Amino acid sequence: MSYFWEISFQKYIAGVTSGNIVPDENQPPVSTSGNTRTGRPRQTLALPEDLADEHRAFADKLAAATDLGTATCDKYRRNTAHFLAWLAEARQDGALDGDPLTDADARSWAVRDRRRTLKNTRTRSGGRLSAATINNRLTAIDAFFALRGSGRPDVVREHLPRPSAPRALDTRTKLRFLRTVARDASLRDRVICHLACYAGLRVAEIVALDVADVRLSARKGSVRVRGKGRFGGKDRTVPLHAEVRSSVEAPLDDLGRPASGPLMGHSDINTTRRYALPTDADKAAALEALTVDR
Repeated sequence: MSYFWEISFQKYIAGVTSGNIVPDENQPPVSTSGNTRTGRPRQTLALPEDLADEHRAFADKLAAATDLGTATCDKYRRNTAHFLAWLAEARQDGALDGDPLTDADARSWAVRDRRRTLKNTRTRSGGRLSAATINNRLTAIDAFFALRGSGRPDVVREHLPRPSAPRALDTRTKLRFLRTVARDASLRDRVICHLACYAGLRVAEIVALDVADVRLSARKGSVRVRGKGRFGGKDRTVPLHAEVRSSVEAPLDDLGRPASGPLMGHSDINTTRRYALPTDADKAAALEALTVDR
């Protein structure tokens, strides 16, 4: 289990690109959520000097004016760089109807043409880009024009299919996982696996936990999870299953238990859904219904 967990931290290694050379759009950045896999080394491409200046200015404003995480900023920079490279090629071929950097109509037309290009782009495996990927790249272009003060282009997003429920381990696989953890995992790895399995925490959220984030009592427990983003995002409080409470007891004894006090709760701006949210009793009942190996 230790080796498996050490491999996960490779996803946090990021590179920094400067100057006129930008990374290839097909190489994903690292992700603070721990969901992005690493890939082959990034290729590079060059921009004309005027567009390279635009890209540098965008990167500076993106870092200073937003609370986006490092991986998201990296993705915005790369997607914008490839839009600018496409823009340079279209400008050279005379395929632009006006200057997108100065004319509002030309800006919308150019981004619509870029969207059509993305819809016809083939991936390395021969498939097409998904609607979500296209929309993500259009969002980066929106950010580019918004931060330079030009205003957002008028472009319709791709229709996203209704999301299905996330895939989950079946009962047998979950039992096998829990038994492997019980037999082979170190104390640290057991806590990590139980937090992921029973509390649903992401890798980066587990890494960011501090002793003071955990609250335990005789029959209850909770953990404060820090939000994503450079400025912290939203925090939320997650109740802990009895198996997790049992796992974290020993590390807390070694590290020193935090002083008692309330945890910051999860904020929800959608007030119309407030009365449909589960109560603490509902959450406790759901926790006790989780699969355990006893």
